[in-house]
Amino acid sequence: MAEGVGFESCSRLRAFVKVYNNRFCLRAFSIVREKSDKFCQVDGLRMTANYPHPKSRFCLARVQGQNLRNCRVKTHNFPVKFWQVGNKVLTLKPAKIVRVKSVSIPIYPYSAKGFENAYQARFQDGNGKRVRWASRSLKALTERCRDKAKQMASSSVDLTTLTADQVALCKEVIRRGITFQDLERLNIAPEPVQLRTAVAEFLRTKAAAATGSERHFRNLTSHLKSFQESVGPKTLLCSITPMDVDKWVSTAVAAKTRKNKRSSLVNFMRWAKRKELLPDGTTAAERSEPVRVERKRVKIWSASDLQLMLAHVRADYLPWVVLQAFAGIRTAELFPEQRYNKGKDPLRWENIFLERESPFVEVPASCAKTGERRLVPVCPTLLAWLRSFAKASGPVCPAKSPSRRNHSEPTIIETLEAHVGPWKRNALRHSFGTYRTAQTKNMGEVSLEMGNSVEMVKRHYYEAVSGQEAEAWFSVGPDRVDRALAVKTGS
Repeated sequence: MAEGVGFESCSRLRAFVKVYNNRFCLRAFSIVREKSDKFCQVDGLRMTANYPHPKSRFCLARVQGQNLRNCRVKTHNFPVKFWQVGNKVLTLKPAKIVRVKSVSIPIYPYSAKGFENAYQARFQDGNGKRVRWASRSLKALTERCRDKAKQMASSSVDLTTLTADQVALCKEVIRRGITFQDLERLNIAPEPVQLRTAVAEFLRTKAAAATGSERHFRNLTSHLKSFQESVGPKTLLCSITPMDVDKWVSTAVAAKTRKNKRSSLVNFMRWAKRKELLPDGTTAAERSEPVRVERKRVKIWSASDLQLMLAHVRADYLPWVVLQAFAGIRTAELFPEQRYNKGKDPLRWENIFLERESPFVEVPASCAKTGERRLVPVCPTLLAWLRSFAKASGPVCPAKSPSRRNHSEPTIIETLEAHVGPWKRNALRHSFGTYRTAQTKNMGEVSLEMGNSVEMVKRHYYEAVSGQEAEAWFSVGPDRVDRALAVKTGS
């Protein structure tokens, strides 16, 4: 194989033969001018190394020395990868290279026991698998390699033939950070749909269900339309990445706004997954960066503030104050206007059961903001207030919401602000949750009464006030409030 390699002459030759087996073990042998050496034979200037490892695939022979002249080195039973003399490397060159477009398959001289003067092709196929073909016929091996090269070339993409649109598509995939896993998910989705189609169906479903407030639906619509414009309405839903979500969410300045925008996308994509518009697993919105918002203590009223409200509020708005303060009923669940609770019915006197052994208020699913029925016990203080003006039927609060203006007259809230200071939005309901948690020490019970999660109760209401403050709040009954003040002030 590698005969005829000439070196300078020397009195002593020292050769190192490295044999690589399946475990890549190294074997070194000292070759000297002694026929008694069991590892080699020396015949004048003709030398034969004949110690191949039975599992070897090739041999690396390294010859070091000087003044060696006309030396012939010959190996048996295994091919030589390359020869090195000093710092000079003589690489075994291929006998032929088969090229088809961008695919090249080299063919090397090959010799093995019982298979001398042959040829071997060594390459990797399209799947990255190592392939070795050997044959005594160079022509036959060449034809076989050419057929394989044609097959590999036809299945591969020649980058030089890509159109401008294809190049732009590749750049966009790299910019968005789309991985092979993301591309695999495209094949999992049954029928890829455009973002605008999915958004329209989602909003139509939400509007038909009417399970949330009008404000929530309005914010949801605004957020999804904005995101749709950001990534493009024709974008496939399954091609949206967490980076797309992060980029859009970051456009908002306030942390609360960023959190709400992300929550809208999480809500939308979870719905899409349930409808099998997205594959199983976490969605792009869920994999986006969470937004942390600094927790702020909810604003509440004191017992003295509640006394002033009950003394000065108009009689037709008295149920609104007491049902919020002592039962945690939402403003949107009390008034017939559809502005805050789209498609919902207001609470009616038929839903308040005062003559039962244990009086309670039933908030039906058609009235509740969450769309889930809940029962709220009526405490003695609330019972005393409701019995003074309760009716047999009809809406509990037939008037306009306390924030609505009636022509040039001030709103109910503006009237109350003259006595209790700046209005704290939702503070009456928050006050109930805070004082009720301190009173019962049972967050699960309070969450059922308020229609919130236990986590929400724990986050906002737990250990916020003392038991004495709670007792003072729930003791503000009709006997402690002078309603004559409402008449005197003309309210």
